[in-house]
Amino acid sequence: MNETTAAEAKEYYATTLQESLTYSGYYVFPYPIASEILQIEGIYDSELLLNTPLFKFKDFFGADSALFTRIKKWQDWQKIG
Repeated sequence: MNETTAAEAKEYYATTLQESLTYSGYYVFPYPIASEILQIEGIYDSELLLNTPLFKFKDFFGADSALFTRIKKWQDWQKIG
């Protein structure tokens, strides 16, 4: 969940987190596909995930686990310098 004022933080963070998890041996659905599946199921914003029963992730993705994160601070490094 993005708790910053940077609207782009959620998408950027999701793609960097995905790569780190795959290097650790986890299978991670590509962000655009997972996002589309959730939108089809009526979950169009990550804040709505908090009220989603965890078994639904097994139904949607066949997942054994789900990782929830919160972005507390965001700095766009492209704008620095």
